[in-house]
Amino acid sequence: MLKNIRLHVETDEEKQNKIESELSHEIERIYKNNLVAFQQHAPSMEPYVKNLKASNIAIFCNKNGDHNIVDFGAGRTFYGLSPKQEIEQQFLLNTQHMQYIDFALNPELENITNIPRNSLSLSDLPSFQHRYQLNKAPKNITTLVVLGLGLGQHISKLIDSYDIDYLVIYEPELQYFQCSVMSENWRYILDRAQQKKTQLFFQIGKDGRDIIADMNELVEHCGIQGFYLFKHYNHPVFNAIELNCQQKSWRKIKETGINFHLHQKAVEYLPKWTVGLDLQHYSSLDKNNEKFIKNLEAFKTYFPNIYQEFNNYEPQVWLPVKSPKNEINVIKKDCLTPWYGEHPVEESLINFDNYTKQPTKDGLVLGYEGQKLKHYLHYQFVSKTTKLLNEAEEQSGKLPGQLKSLIFFGMGVGYQMESLFDNHQVDKLFLCEPNRDFFFASLFAIDWAHILKKVDETQSRLYINIGDDGSNLFQDLLKQFYSIGPYVLASTYFYQSYYNSELTSAIAQLREQLQIVVSMGEYFDHARYGIAHTTNIIERGTALLVNNPSRYLSFEDTEVPIFLVGNGPSLDTAIETIKEWKDQAIIISCGTALMPLYKHGIVPDFHAEIEQNRATFDWCCRVGDFEYLKKISLISCNGIHPDTCDLFKDTFVAFKDGESSTASALEILGKENYTELKFAFPTVSNMVLNIFSTIGFNQIYLFGVDLGFVDVDNHHSKLSGYYYTDGKEISDYKKDNNTSIVVPGNFRNTVLTKHEFKLSKTLMEQLLRKRRIDCFNCSDGARIEGAKPLKLELLLVTSSSVNKKHAIGAIKDKVFRTATNYSKYSEMFSNKYDYQVLESELIELLQLAKQEFNSIKQVEDYINKQKELLFKSYKRGASLLFYLMYGTVNYTNALLSKLLTSKENENCQLLNSARKHWVNTLDKLFDNVKYYSDLFDLSDSFVHHREISVAFSDKSEKVINICETHKAIDNFWRSSGVITPDNWLPTIGNTYDVPDYPKYAQLKESMKFYPKLTSEQLSKEELRADYTVDAYLAWITEDNLLKKYMEFEHKASIVIGTNRLEFYKDIDSHICFYWSPGEIDDLSKLESLKLGKYPMHNRTVVGFNMMKALLVSNSFSHVISKLNYLESSLDKNDEVITTLFKEMEGVRHFVEFSSYIAIPRSPISDVSFVDALGNRGKVFNAAVKLEQLYINNLTRDAVNDFCSTLKF
Repeated sequence: MLKNIRLHVETDEEKQNKIESELSHEIERIYKNNLVAFQQHAPSMEPYVKNLKASNIAIFCNKNGDHNIVDFGAGRTFYGLSPKQEIEQQFLLNTQHMQYIDFALNPELENITNIPRNSLSLSDLPSFQHRYQLNKAPKNITTLVVLGLGLGQHISKLIDSYDIDYLVIYEPELQYFQCSVMSENWRYILDRAQQKKTQLFFQIGKDGRDIIADMNELVEHCGIQGFYLFKHYNHPVFNAIELNCQQKSWRKIKETGINFHLHQKAVEYLPKWTVGLDLQHYSSLDKNNEKFIKNLEAFKTYFPNIYQEFNNYEPQVWLPVKSPKNEINVIKKDCLTPWYGEHPVEESLINFDNYTKQPTKDGLVLGYEGQKLKHYLHYQFVSKTTKLLNEAEEQSGKLPGQLKSLIFFGMGVGYQMESLFDNHQVDKLFLCEPNRDFFFASLFAIDWAHILKKVDETQSRLYINIGDDGSNLFQDLLKQFYSIGPYVLASTYFYQSYYNSELTSAIAQLREQLQIVVSMGEYFDHARYGIAHTTNIIERGTALLVNNPSRYLSFEDTEVPIFLVGNGPSLDTAIETIKEWKDQAIIISCGTALMPLYKHGIVPDFHAEIEQNRATFDWCCRVGDFEYLKKISLISCNGIHPDTCDLFKDTFVAFKDGESSTASALEILGKENYTELKFAFPTVSNMVLNIFSTIGFNQIYLFGVDLGFVDVDNHHSKLSGYYYTDGKEISDYKKDNNTSIVVPGNFRNTVLTKHEFKLSKTLMEQLLRKRRIDCFNCSDGARIEGAKPLKLELLLVTSSSVNKKHAIGAIKDKVFRTATNYSKYSEMFSNKYDYQVLESELIELLQLAKQEFNSIKQVEDYINKQKELLFKSYKRGASLLFYLMYGTVNYTNALLSKLLTSKENENCQLLNSARKHWVNTLDKLFDNVKYYSDLFDLSDSFVHHREISVAFSDKSEKVINICETHKAIDNFWRSSGVITPDNWLPTIGNTYDVPDYPKYAQLKESMKFYPKLTSEQLSKEELRADYTVDAYLAWITEDNLLKKYMEFEHKASIVIGTNRLEFYKDIDSHICFYWSPGEIDDLSKLESLKLGKYPMHNRTVVGFNMMKALLVSNSFSHVISKLNYLESSLDKNDEVITTLFKEMEGVRHFVEFSSYIAIPRSPISDVSFVDALGNRGKVFNAAVKLEQLYINNLTRDAVNDFCSTLKF
């Protein structure tokens, strides 16, 4: 039990270093002697001895000076605190009752029955009866088989104590053998074996699975008639050999072989090393035990379900027994291996005491590293307060007497529980014991009645989860934390009382998931946009996934295969297979997989999107063929962006469990009428798998659902929007994502992945465990348990195109249906959730936050008041407060809870700084709820690429005139295919002039006049400064240039570039002003740029944005480019932005887009507006704020790259 490396080494580093230093000299001496010995006595072993290769296992010296082995990857030792003593004890017990396997028939062995399931009697166990009828090992042993070497100390004892002819040693772990070579005196062992004529057979790297063949060989060459068995440590194959030899004759074993499972069930797990016990001195327990009865009665009062389960419970794997000192231990019924050593109480208390000195508190991941959603109010709040968290240094030290919250994982028989409650006050205890037998044993071991009474009297909270191996524990714990507020996790300690390798990954995953509960949860922006989108989608009559949808499909429908197509790199090799079977299988493209399918001429039956932000619109538009999109049906969750829906033929939506938009909608539509998807995150592939398995389809094939990378440079399909046409990355994926996590591969040993994909894989596996379908993974990525690996060439589809057509019809006509009275949904929603109530509750929340913090107690009370205010609103059910604010309030409470543990919280300075940020955020949230409750999400992704696609799809002719020379306009937009000689007239009045295209000949002939400055003069730098907007505008109007344009083209737009913003009262409807800052043309501006005091701008940016201004000029008279500063810069007070802010101080009606602000030609009554390039902006009827004029997304690398292009 006591295998934590911290228990074995000195806490004083100096002392431990001295011990290690002495050990190193001793190891060197022992190793050299052993190498010579093996060279002399067993030369075949020399390579194993000579080539020492330690990867995760090493020898070390404990604080008592004893050698031990440590797995430094797991931080676990092999032996306990006293290796020599423990090995000696095992040797004595094993040789006292040693198993002999006689090759002659042993009929009595055939009669050994299975372990009884209905007795607590130790002596009734067949394994007990078998062991203690075994004889003591004889002095002369013909053949001895040793299972396990470890340090090897038992080998010298065996050779010294017995005369052995043939000694066979199995050791599957080479590193253990090498540790023994550096620790044990093999020269003595080998010399002694030679003296006693003992032949040694080293089976290094072998676990004994070939023991039948090995024994047959010894029979053939040496005539042996049987062998004695000595098991040194626990290993799945060793245990299987021991059990088989206990329960079967050798003849039967030869017939059936040795059956074993390398991966055990968690309840079957045995530590590698366990201390042997003489169980003849132990006594059985029974259910008349006074403590057991008293404890059950207490559970009957406080936890009746636990009482019902354990009142008549019979141990399945582990039997509780009582030691001579009246301490409770548990032994494995089939092999009598104990869980604890001789002193369970002492071991448990040492374990817990060690934890209290260095307690573990995982805390929460609260920050946000992304770019796409950083404009959200919630993430702006997170960004500002993350800086406070970075300033705060968390207090460390012993486990405090008062614990807010503790997750207690694995209690064993529970002796630590009594120490916990005797020495600590625990407000909230979450107790998880995966092994029911262990919990049953605790009913005999500890005073549960006292513990439960204390919990009740102190009004603490106790949650007990018994029997969950980790598969569902996260969801169960999540429900508990959500009921009290997940912010509690910020002050939650985690104690794991025992180690179980079969639970390691489940525990690690649990802790990882709990850390991100708050950051991955819903928050204000997500909730408000989700509700707005859902309201719009329902009201427009979108079909919704009904409850129990599988009843509407025929058997033939469910047998049509589903091709779930993701955008992993292996999609490129699967395309031809998808093409081959596309007429017989239902094709669903997932997210960014749409573009590769388009490029290969495949029209999916459904396209799936999961994100509710508007980036899905951008990605879909980038396909560039809007007629293609109109051939496809969209399938998604209820928060999908309405703009994305408009791109497709029709839309089908399922409700996603756990979303505010779902919960609030189903309060009106009725939860009983619709399916809620419980596994539809974090990727779109999860959602599609969830939808189509729920609908009832039995065959689902995964293509390009790699969820990992063989090569991180190839992270998606090369034909997708992540790459340029030449195969180069558009953005640095490795830099933006942590792709270093290693997971098992589908067609190879391992692949790399990132956290999101690992979570996706986990949830797919959970879904596939619940739904028994045939899922085939054809992707060359991560292995997904429950999805069978299937090579592309082995795929065979037997359904027909007729079957496919019928199944799609059933999906669209029966499985998804519009809501009853959908046209009145918005009205019903407003009636249910009263805005006046919401407003009053927000005011109350705001007033509560305005009270300054003066003490820790006040902060704790405030946290609780915020939570209670939300829960009170939820119970009333009259407003959206809970749905909108739950996630962001949880973040705030988690933030404050974390700051409470800071060393700097004595004067509440950091706490009040956080509170002020919270007040400012609440003010902004209030305004958004009041004026923009119906606003759709405005996020974007790869905007320029989407703008080009939309612009290219606009076939109308436009003529542009720009007052400055910008070759970048021509170069960029022409190369993108948007600009052609048929729809663009380049700059007039400068060196470009009118091009020599036939279409422009007439116009060029009629334009022999220019203003006072010729084009040659305009190209001279000293004269261009005098060429003002006023003069240019006068030239256009006075000389009727605009009229000549109109006569020639019928439809023309003139964009005037300027870095001085003026508003003209009577601007012609065909003239648009584009504002941008002056270029960086001297060293002072360059240095200011590097300090974040000057925006980055160049001719390429100007050229791109002036063309954008042309394309949106029908709607806007002025387009003002947002200023782009270094992302680390804070205050904006340079001349450029202050001048612009002053020039715009009279503006009271404008539209803010992600990269520019526009002044409409006529008032816009809606809360948002979509321009001609597909950008959706927010409409304001107020003064422009300074922060609306700039964006902070320039990286230091981007600035350095830009500076390297400058020539001055």
